[in-house]
Amino acid sequence: MDRKLEKGANLKFCINLGRSATGTLSMLRQAYGNEAMSLTSWSEWHVRFGSGRTSMEDDERFGRTVTGFTPANVEKIYQLVHEDGRRTINGIADVAGLSSRSMQAIVTSELRRVPAKFVLCLLTTVQKEHRFKVCLRATDDPSFMSLIITGDESWVYGYDHETKQRSEQRKSSTCIRPKRARQSRSSLQSMLIVLSTSAAL
Repeated sequence: MDRKLEKGANLKFCINLGRSATGTLSMLRQAYGNEAMSLTSWSEWHVRFGSGRTSMEDDERFGRTVTGFTPANVEKIYQLVHEDGRRTINGIADVAGLSSRSMQAIVTSELRRVPAKFVLCLLTTVQKEHRFKVCLRATDDPSFMSLIITGDESWVYGYDHETKQRSEQRKSSTCIRPKRARQSRSSLQSMLIVLSTSAAL
């Protein structure tokens, strides 16, 4: 017999014997210890059995059944999230054809949202190799110091600021944490440069 039904049967038995409410509760706590019914559940069932109820099953619940949390839907949402980790729950729900509530349940239980880790600059492998070669050339050339150009420059960028929340992406527990640059520069920029060589000084 199910443990819950067993507790209900014992409660019903005590009520049929005419035991008091407090006496019934103390007997159930003595018999089941920490697994005893909560005070709220016990009082609800005590009122039901006291008013003549005979069934120990829960009442039928009304409302729509939850059908969105299926393995097929979880896999579908997993693919959508990995295509673009910045999609909103409502955006994924529209594409997947599910309710926002089902989406919320799937996303919070299966995927977790984490912020991207800040790095100074996202460089490709080619860019990193180029920077390394330039540094090696500068340290190996003894005449490098005589080629230095002194000057002043001022860059004016248009920055696309991205909040930490906006940069968050959905990921599973096995995926690595995403990265992003601290600030993303837009294509708008202007530079004022004043230069002079070492020979002109």
